[in-house]
Amino acid sequence: MKPIHILSDSVRFHMDPIRLLEHVSLQIGYPKIPSDRNFYGKIQEIIKEGHQKVRIEFAYKETPILSWNDQSVVAGGIVIDSMRWAELVRQMDSPGRICVFIVTVGLAVDQWIQEVQGRSMFDAYIADAFASVWIEFAADRLSMEIEKQYARAGLECSRRLSPGYCDWRLGIGQNAIFKLVQTKDMGVSCLPSGLMVPLKTISAVMFTGKRVFCKTPCVFCNDRACRHRRETPPVKAP
Repeated sequence: MKPIHILSDSVRFHMDPIRLLEHVSLQIGYPKIPSDRNFYGKIQEIIKEGHQKVRIEFAYKETPILSWNDQSVVAGGIVIDSMRWAELVRQMDSPGRICVFIVTVGLAVDQWIQEVQGRSMFDAYIADAFASVWIEFAADRLSMEIEKQYARAGLECSRRLSPGYCDWRLGIGQNAIFKLVQTKDMGVSCLPSGLMVPLKTISAVMFTGKRVFCKTPCVFCNDRACRHRRETPPVKAP
């Protein structure tokens, strides 16, 4: 198949204001939108500020899956040292490629959160929650576009998986991804610890194949308390 080609416009999106307010409220510990008018107004005010700072940038790299065993997955230019991710690939029908991506909401958002912190720690808490929600939605939108383009070629995708999830150690995984994906034009960098700058940045891997029976490695894991758990029952092979 031809390489996928993702345009910037396909990752831009408008989020419904009420839905965004609900997600930010949930992020700061409120299961529902706060009924207090002053508090409600404060969240809306900070969301409005944040909208002006967000600048979504992304980069991605496709590479063929070359081999896999019980311990790792080897692809062109990257080795994923994870037993659980290797099992995910092993369960696939005709593993083909991986798509590695990095997406960020931009350094201006980090700077804005620091500015807000100077006037109020609580306001900064809300600002940080807004940015966390926005980067997750941006990563989801990019993942959906990647999945859609592979679907046109008759391929299925796993969900996006990031270093630090399961048993792919954060520092090792980030180092592998940043060697593969060029981020200079995005202004994104990675520290030896695996922490990315800007902070509101997500790196991830998606596996593709003719059939992807398990979307995440969670079905192979017994850690029920994992906060990243996204258990998906496996699709039975025909």
